[in-house]
Amino acid sequence: MADLLAEWSWQRNWRGTGALIRSITVAFDSDGLGALVGPTAPYAIYLEFGTMNMPARPFLLPAFSRMEDQIVKQITVAGGRALRRRGVFIGV
Repeated sequence: MADLLAEWSWQRNWRGTGALIRSITVAFDSDGLGALVGPTAPYAIYLEFGTMNMPARPFLLPAFSRMEDQIVKQITVAGGRALRRRGVFIGV
C-alpha cells in the first residue's frame, strides 16, 4: 500500500531528493488488522497542509484519493487472510 501511494506521489507531485517519498512507511498493529501509512520525514506535514508562509503542496491525500479503489481492494484481501488465519471463514 505504501508502495502504491509513494509511486503515485513520486510520478505526480514530488521531484526533490526522493527522501520524502522514501519516508512513507506502513506500521501494522500487533494483531495485523490495522495499519498506519504515512511519511516519517519531519517536514512532510508542512508540505501536505502548508504553513502561514507557504501554500500547501499536498502529496499524500491526493495519492490516497487516486489510489483509493486499489487500496480498499488490498485491505479487503489482507483482512480476509487475517481472518482465515484466525479460523474465521466468511462465505457467500
